[in-house]
Amino acid sequence: MDDPQSGIGQFMFAALEAPFTPKRYLELIKEAAKPGRVIVVDTLSQEWAGEGGTLETHDNMGGNSYTNWGKVNPPHYELINWITQKAPCHTIVNLRSKIKHEQTKDEQTGRQVVTVLGEGPIARPGTEYEFHITFALERETFRATPITKRGSMLPDMRPVELTVDLGQRLRAWAETGTIVETLDQSSAVYSAKSSGSIPMAQPLRSAGRV
Repeated sequence: MDDPQSGIGQFMFAALEAPFTPKRYLELIKEAAKPGRVIVVDTLSQEWAGEGGTLETHDNMGGNSYTNWGKVNPPHYELINWITQKAPCHTIVNLRSKIKHEQTKDEQTGRQVVTVLGEGPIARPGTEYEFHITFALERETFRATPITKRGSMLPDMRPVELTVDLGQRLRAWAETGTIVETLDQSSAVYSAKSSGSIPMAQPLRSAGRV
């Protein structure tokens, strides 16, 4: 396992291994979710398409495929609803992207180049609409294009740079509904209160195979 402390800063972490059931995701997220924290779930795609995830659970069930969805849907939706509606803190969810390779000609060199294209998240169809704002991250430039959102933040839906300034603006908007244009304005909207020193990469809990 790579050193999680490498150049990232202070954070707490927990490792989740297969089976990637929505129940196990939810248990770990609930344990981490405390007021004032920000949770990063990397990645939620495994809950849908990973080992022991919702798709695999459904595919391994006998009987009627259609009625079996009625058995696997509730825990999946419970997880999504808790993250988006009940969590007492901000949650950032990462989703893997379906990949397509496209070969094009570089106009300057005349050479053929291969471009990696994202074709939507690996998740239950429509999951991207469950969040206040969803970005598609460009692989080469790290620019983020809003693909779904609620409210009036980033009204033109143009690509943006992922910066500290943008994060502060998004936080102010999420917490107060106020749209701010600068970091100074967002600081005036709310006061970030420190809850003490958090040990770097302190294990929250290692959720291994059960």
